[in-house]
Amino acid sequence: MTHTLRASFILGLTIARDCMGRSSIWILAAGGALAMLMVRWLAIQGTGEELDLFKEFGVLNLGLGGALAAVLCAVPARRVNMVLAAERAMQTRAISRAALPLGKWIAAGIVSLALFALWSLILILALVWFEASESNLFYYLRTDTSLSAEIQSLALPILLAWLQTLLLAAVALSASASGSLIAAGAAVLIALILCSIAPTYASMEDASMLMRGLAALLPDFRFYSAGETVYVERLSGVWFWGGAVQALGYAGLALSFAAWRAQPR
Repeated sequence: MTHTLRASFILGLTIARDCMGRSSIWILAAGGALAMLMVRWLAIQGTGEELDLFKEFGVLNLGLGGALAAVLCAVPARRVNMVLAAERAMQTRAISRAALPLGKWIAAGIVSLALFALWSLILILALVWFEASESNLFYYLRTDTSLSAEIQSLALPILLAWLQTLLLAAVALSASASGSLIAAGAAVLIALILCSIAPTYASMEDASMLMRGLAALLPDFRFYSAGETVYVERLSGVWFWGGAVQALGYAGLALSFAAWRAQPR
């Protein structure tokens, strides 16, 4: 078990290096950076809630960028790079075919972590810019807040958005065993829609048994919703750990399914 994990980690580093050299990842990084800067202008349309909208739009952009990164890392546009990286690692290390999805998932985690670090830094710089240039709007509803307090309040929402990316990466990998970018993208899109809508409808009094059962089986993406996590008073430690356990648990199930599909028949 320890040998498999070590080998999968080495494989993940190899694949991550190849993924980081792809033009599509660099384009996504640049597009995400631009989206973080655009939050600065979108937030001023908040009519009194500019600061909350700034943080909500920022975390929302992180989540969407993470979803795209999950798809691209699962099935690169130039799949030969990932195939060659995997084959090189498997030839030099005793790695089973079933461990390959775990290595790809680790690679997706490394690449998405680098992207989130870049985007989060730009988001924080945009927040500093917003406070310096629009101080009246920044303190309009929160006269007792400070720039450092608002920066700190973004830490857990950003971390939860990254955990959602890890879960989506596992979903994309389990759906793209044949190397289909369309399959990976469709699986991530369906997961985003179902896991966001089903828990909300299931909590209604007139919800059907089918909807309640579906919500019980699916992960609850409200844990990662920008509209929920940017409000500090609602984000407790239980909320964060619940989201973390859910993300890693369902990711483990998806990776187990991907490993089962990778076994020779």
